[in-house]
Amino acid sequence: MTPGDLLYLPRGEVHAAVPEEQPSMHLTIGIAEQTGVDFIAWLATKAKEVVALRRDLGATLPREARVARDRELIQSILDLLETATVDEFEALQATQRSLRPLASFGIAGRLTPTSRLVSALRREVDLMVEREGAAQLVIGEQRFRLSLNERLALANINHLGTVSFGALTEELAGKMSVNDLAKAIQELAEKSLVAIAED
Repeated sequence: MTPGDLLYLPRGEVHAAVPEEQPSMHLTIGIAEQTGVDFIAWLATKAKEVVALRRDLGATLPREARVARDRELIQSILDLLETATVDEFEALQATQRSLRPLASFGIAGRLTPTSRLVSALRREVDLMVEREGAAQLVIGEQRFRLSLNERLALANINHLGTVSFGALTEELAGKMSVNDLAKAIQELAEKSLVAIAED
């Protein structure tokens, strides 16, 4: 390989990067997708909700009762497989997904109308914008205490995708002042929930 080359290795491909000359630097980017094993592990958690699957296997039962128990067990597993869907599994995984990693170095100076804002959220989240005052939110495995202004700003940034501060100001006109919005953006940036970029 030469500088600037890109090498794609499929999942499970054993490899080792050995540079011909020192020093050397390379960047590895992994694409982590759920597997069939992950789906089966999730099915095991759903199996705990099925009464027949929580019962003993019946190793000490008489032969006829043991055969009936085996049939019940197998039928319960088949019923579980019939009702559980990959879509349901993926929807649950989406609610547990961690935040998009953002580097936050604060805001140099004041926000300008062309400052671009990006949300760290990877999906639509109920930010409880109808609730007054501060609220604690659990996003992935992290907990945040956000003011109403922070929640309103984040909900709009997340819904609109990348948005300029000017466009967000117009979107939230009548709900909060420009100064309050700028303060909310600053607080969200400090919590790494929003990234700010200048054109």
